[in-house]
Amino acid sequence: MPIDSKKWKSNTEANVILVALDICSFSENIKLKDMQYHRGNLFQAVKAVPGAHELVSECKIEMQFIGDELRFAFPSDIGDPAKTARDFVKSVFLNLEPVTMIRGVVLQCDLIWREFFECRFFDGPAAVMCSEWLDYAEDNEVLINKAFKISLETEMLPSNFEKCKCGLETGFVLPVNRPL
Repeated sequence: MPIDSKKWKSNTEANVILVALDICSFSENIKLKDMQYHRGNLFQAVKAVPGAHELVSECKIEMQFIGDELRFAFPSDIGDPAKTARDFVKSVFLNLEPVTMIRGVVLQCDLIWREFFECRFFDGPAAVMCSEWLDYAEDNEVLINKAFKISLETEMLPSNFEKCKCGLETGFVLPVNRPL
């Protein structure tokens, strides 16, 4: 699918909401069939998110898949970006089968969309920070940075989040209310 040049310019830094969802089950279930099952479950949970198809077809989201981690970038100039990203994440958690455990990170940040030959990928300090923060997230937990918390408050969304340490930075836990 071609990138909408108004939203996604290659090799240019843009302010986005970066969502990373990591399959925790891989560390415990390293058999190939288990990995494939959990990946499939995550992909089906994303496909079942209300409006997911439209977000992709209207270039309001870009995706990157890295092993057991699925990343999404929402440009900050779409309507209600914090609400869109928050609702997207909560829906994924609700759609997952209970056997698949994921953890997540949501960062309001600057990100670079790069192309290497025909391979597109997220780059810049935020892409690295995203991986680092995932190390601090527990199963069924989503950590957010202060900038995303402020975006939620700006959009008048509830913001009573528990604080947590993410390395030298302070993060917050986004409640996902996953049924177990």
